[in-house]
Amino acid sequence: MFDWSNTGSWPFDAPDHIFLGNAIIAFGKGLFGEQWTGRELRANNFVSGPLPDTADEAKYSQQSRASRLLLLHRPDLVPGGLESIEGDTNRPPRIIFTDEQWRAAVDVAAELSKDSAGEVSRAQGARLAVREHAAFGRLPTFAQSDDGEFHQIKRDRWNTPRFERWLTGCKISPADAYGGFTADVRLSLWIFVGKDELSTLASAPGARLPDSDEKTERVLKRGPASIDNLKLPLQEPQGKRKRRSQQQDLVKPYLRELYPDGIPDYSIMTDAELVQAVGKAMEARSKAVPSRETILRAAGRMSLANKAS
Repeated sequence: MFDWSNTGSWPFDAPDHIFLGNAIIAFGKGLFGEQWTGRELRANNFVSGPLPDTADEAKYSQQSRASRLLLLHRPDLVPGGLESIEGDTNRPPRIIFTDEQWRAAVDVAAELSKDSAGEVSRAQGARLAVREHAAFGRLPTFAQSDDGEFHQIKRDRWNTPRFERWLTGCKISPADAYGGFTADVRLSLWIFVGKDELSTLASAPGARLPDSDEKTERVLKRGPASIDNLKLPLQEPQGKRKRRSQQQDLVKPYLRELYPDGIPDYSIMTDAELVQAVGKAMEARSKAVPSRETILRAAGRMSLANKAS
């Protein structure tokens, strides 16, 4: 999951390109001025609505979120961690809470939701501004390959449902941006925007954009190439693709059983937690557990399968 709080780990801006995370912040400052506190983007990691009144009513994804909230905000209540129970044929995996622990998690979630409502709204406003300008071609966006080259992303990609994933993770896979099939769907590239266009559109008071002649720790050039010209892996053989689809079909019934209301968002359940939950449910029924990538593809998280969870 992308760490919005650790800006020191973000990619460097380039002379003509600004990292997407910095671009979203620039739009936030430009749109909201002094109301922009700097906590907006971090707030989204923890605010996902209220928790049920009791742990028994909660889905596994909500229990996982409650566990993380306690570890972060009430570690005094979980000195030795929380006990979990593997799933079986009758029920999915569960995490065990005392009444005191669950009530504390409910209170923390409610307080975070209340305190962060404005921050979450401003963060969403900044992200949607980036998406709109990118989709209408006013703000060019680029994927940075490993060799430092920038490849322009077609603007119509920002009209697909995946845009929210890109705006929260600041990465895009060539498969998503190009719209075709690549053998290595785990490849993810950092997203940047055009500096000059950002400076004009965001007009952010106090937002720092590097001067065009500023020395950076990377020597990068802005090329006219589009992401279509990236060197993509050869297409996968049809038979192998069919076998992969069959493996995903074996996983999907367990996903529907564990998450009848849909796969939890990344901010609620990490890839590692999702893979572990599905694996335990399949093992409980003596089923062979497929690879991590297969489970994530079946859950619709294939472009993030390479991210650390």
